[in-house]
Amino acid sequence: MKNNLSLVLIATAAFSYLFYDQNAGVNFLIFNALLIFLALFRNRNLAYKRAWIFSALMCVVSSAAIFINSSALAVFANICGMLLLSAYSFRLESSPIFAGFYSIYSVLGSVIHVFLDASKRTISPLAGSQGKRSYRYFTIFMAVLMSLLFFVLYRNSNPLFAENTAWINLKFISLPWFVFTSFGFFISYGLLNHKTIFLVEGLEQGLLLNTRNFEAEKQNNHQTEISSGIILLVFLNIMLFVLNVGDARTIFFEDGLPEGMSHSDFVHDGVQLIIFSIVIAVGLIIFLSRRDFRSIKNHNVLKALIYIWILQNVLMLLSTAYRNTIYIGIFDLTYLRIGVYVWLFLAVLGLCFTFLMVKNNKSAWYLIRAN
Repeated sequence: MKNNLSLVLIATAAFSYLFYDQNAGVNFLIFNALLIFLALFRNRNLAYKRAWIFSALMCVVSSAAIFINSSALAVFANICGMLLLSAYSFRLESSPIFAGFYSIYSVLGSVIHVFLDASKRTISPLAGSQGKRSYRYFTIFMAVLMSLLFFVLYRNSNPLFAENTAWINLKFISLPWFVFTSFGFFISYGLLNHKTIFLVEGLEQGLLLNTRNFEAEKQNNHQTEISSGIILLVFLNIMLFVLNVGDARTIFFEDGLPEGMSHSDFVHDGVQLIIFSIVIAVGLIIFLSRRDFRSIKNHNVLKALIYIWILQNVLMLLSTAYRNTIYIGIFDLTYLRIGVYVWLFLAVLGLCFTFLMVKNNKSAWYLIRAN
């Protein structure tokens, strides 16, 4: 992929036209579509990459949400989407956490990176005619932009100059417009010229590795931990079985809840404790899986218990979602009850990622970045 300054200039022009002294409206959607097109123009293979497709969909959905209901949350989600789109257009193997960090670094540091990249293209013997041509375009663009700035300053400071140049219609140019357009240029440059930090990049690669080698005494300690984990998971599964059987009996075989109990106890109060218990148990699984336990005795038993625990948690979350549906049928729909569905869905996703981590013997960092 080549750094094409013309793409940055196109994005800058679009940014200035769409956002200067304009309402959000459909403009975010148009700008996001342009960024997606420019990324594909640079590298058509991105259309076959799952992470990039996800970030592109995030941009489209969040920008459409801004058009439908211009909320701060939609704008924030769209900014996150554009940052991920920028990162995955250059480096697909990054996790969302580090990808977002790299993009923020690229955008905030773009003022410096513009001049560093320009000097590298001209100084480096490998730059060739392509680098010199890019630098020439950049200097011409800056010269035109600075000329327009001084033209506006002179016209505002000297009435005679303003009268003599009245035939030149540049009403759209002003100092605020110049500042805004320059701001758009640096944002566009940061999004279309992604940067990484060598030390942070090395840290991320290290987190992806799962430690395989450990000494005999540590292996013995891990054997003890696995045995304790098996005992704990047996009790957790028994308790979940009793809970799920009681839920099923109440929902399908009894007309209502026991006296003194309401659906609110299960929905508003219960869902928080359910998710909290899942987080604690997943933390325990991460601790037990911090090393490869395939060589440990009874490791298949531990895996089976984890799978059963995950399945029972999914059933528990589904029953909670069903109770939330009953609750909505009685007391109508509210934002909080919609939020219950969202949190339950995210909890199920987290359990699915936990299953994949255990099944494929992934590291704890895999679970963090996947979630």
